[in-house]
Amino acid sequence: MPTSPTTRSRAGLRSLWPEALVVLGLTLIVVVPVWPGVFTIDSQTMLRAARENRISNWYAPVLQCVWGGLDGAGLPVGTALVLCTVGLVAAVLACFRLGIRRVPACIATALLVLWPPVYGMAGWVGRDVWFVALTVAAVAAMGWAIRRPRHRWPLLGGAFAAAWFAADARQNGFPVLVAVGGLMGWAWARQARATHTWLRVCAGALAALVVGLGTHAVVARIATERTYAPDEILYWQDLVAMSLRRDELVFPASLRTADLTAIREAWIEGQVGSVVYPADPLVDYAPYTAGHGDEVRAAWARAVLDHPIDYLIVRADLATKSWGLRSGNLSAWFDRSDALNRASRELRQRFTGLADARANYLDAFDRGRGTPGVLHMPWLYLLVGIIGSVALLVVGASARVFGVATLALQVLLQGVLVVAAPLVEFRFQYFQVVLGPVIAGVGLVSWWRARHGDDPWAAAPPSDRRQREHGPDEALSPGRA
Repeated sequence: MPTSPTTRSRAGLRSLWPEALVVLGLTLIVVVPVWPGVFTIDSQTMLRAARENRISNWYAPVLQCVWGGLDGAGLPVGTALVLCTVGLVAAVLACFRLGIRRVPACIATALLVLWPPVYGMAGWVGRDVWFVALTVAAVAAMGWAIRRPRHRWPLLGGAFAAAWFAADARQNGFPVLVAVGGLMGWAWARQARATHTWLRVCAGALAALVVGLGTHAVVARIATERTYAPDEILYWQDLVAMSLRRDELVFPASLRTADLTAIREAWIEGQVGSVVYPADPLVDYAPYTAGHGDEVRAAWARAVLDHPIDYLIVRADLATKSWGLRSGNLSAWFDRSDALNRASRELRQRFTGLADARANYLDAFDRGRGTPGVLHMPWLYLLVGIIGSVALLVVGASARVFGVATLALQVLLQGVLVVAAPLVEFRFQYFQVVLGPVIAGVGLVSWWRARHGDDPWAAAPPSDRRQREHGPDEALSPGRA
């Protein structure tokens, strides 16, 4: 006798208790040693702006508003870390469950979360970690939307919401919207039984990008009190690097405060802060001054048009450092909250012994107190991520769609970083360090299972009792999935 949807939903929730225990346990392992979280200068600036309701467009304006609401409700300051960690762990586990059975998926989740390059950054209260949690959540929802056709559109709606907030977390996070929109276009084509699927995929990607960024611009404008030019540092990175490469200034002399020799002596390749952050900046860096960012942007555009080869070489040099192909990456993890002023006291780590144990564990896998080591080379995770996507391409029709989506997402995110990364820091590639192993695990296990006649992406056989009673989507029992 068929059971009611409510009964099936309750039974499904009860069956998730092992996953809930895994999420709880890993969250405690991440959160407790650094409680209430590692708050760097950026973290404390975001928190102060959220508390004072003086949010700007510099960081993540909408998420800062949410943070301010939680803080204003009297919740502990570490709530942001707890929510982000729960979301990250749950999203990773949901992704692994796309192609891996329950127990191995839980083990894989634990291994990935405790993997030093992932674990070290997870304790930081920062928008780059928020971006990773939201991106992985969007990928998980995309995968389950493919596997569960009857729940496809609600899942895609959830994926779009996660992508929308991911675009808020990082200004260059819009490729997640493109990937979700492309999958929406595919679902639209499937539903309409259309022939020109790729046209609808492109239309969906474009529509999601326009709607996502358009609505975000409106909401962010309401949320922000002040508008700055956070992208000015990117332009200075390219202008200074191109000038040093050509041994001549490629920007107007009115925008410098020192000669090229002084700039060269202070310059650290890949770290534009070496010339813009000193007490006496060597260039006219003024992102908080109205109109100044437009002036620097115009100078950058002229320099790129006049010297395109130098621009490409400069960006390629930065990309190779970002991928770990050359030395120069910084900040694989953060040890303690920065002691900036009296207000920083509430952000100090409560359990110093556990914080020391965490630091010693992470130090064993880097080159000394946060300097990235061999395990922190992003190109390794990009490679395994691509391998996982390619493996999905040969599994079957449904898995192929997920493979294309994840491959496109990784390529788009890396492509945006190639042209838009303002400096070289490990946190910019943190998404790849998490996403790569997840996609590789799902792809390779799906490929292996498909070769042995147990394709997790295929519809359940008609003889399955649950399929006869509830339809093909409910046939994916924990044992089969």
